[in-house]
Amino acid sequence: MKLFKRENLSDLLSVVGLAVIDVTAFLFQPLIGGLVTGLSLILLSYFLGKE
Repeated sequence: MKLFKRENLSDLLSVVGLAVIDVTAFLFQPLIGGLVTGLSLILLSYFLGKE
């Protein structure tokens, strides 16, 4: 008894791929946000310190 036909398997793979991309994006969002915030803070303090 075969559970997966070839078409079902490719559908499953695409669903899993999308889920993995979603999870990675969700996990990396705070990291990227933190980097952007850190960079803007560094730039701000640099420009304020220049004057």
